Amino acid sequence: MNVEPLATSDVRGSLVGEHFNDTAVLSLEDIAERLGNSLLNAQEDGLLPPEAAFSITADDSGETPVLRVIAQCDSHADDFINVGDKVPLSAPGIAQAVFQLASVYNSVDLDRPGRARFQQEIQVRCGEWSSVMVGVMEKIRKR
Repeated sequence: MNVEPLATSDVRGSLVGEHFNDTAVLSLEDIAERLGNSLLNAQEDGLLPPEAAFSITADDSGETPVLRVIAQCDSHADDFINVGDKVPLSAPGIAQAVFQLASVYNSVDLDRPGRARFQQEIQVRCGEWSSVMVGVMEKIRKR
């Protein structure tokens, strides 16, 4: 039986972040600066711990650029970090929130995820808790 493979790019397509098109001409350093502002806004809105310090680095040295974020906070070794009157976050929850905020600037062909605009490396260290998240982007889309 001879079956022709499907052209997967016709099936899978791309994920494009909400702010990719209006930032497509910006450098990764400019994206890092925008992400830093987004993180500060999230802290002011009570969505991230106010004591968290973020370090953002744009690395264009490899085949796929990498946006590295390190978040540090002094919270104790509790399972959750209280963030105002909002739902408390765990260290992995903070990593997820940062990952989502950075994803709005990214674009990836689902058949070639290694050719994304940038890869993300998120590290969170809060008290004795830590979390690392590496990937391209997250976006929920309708089929």
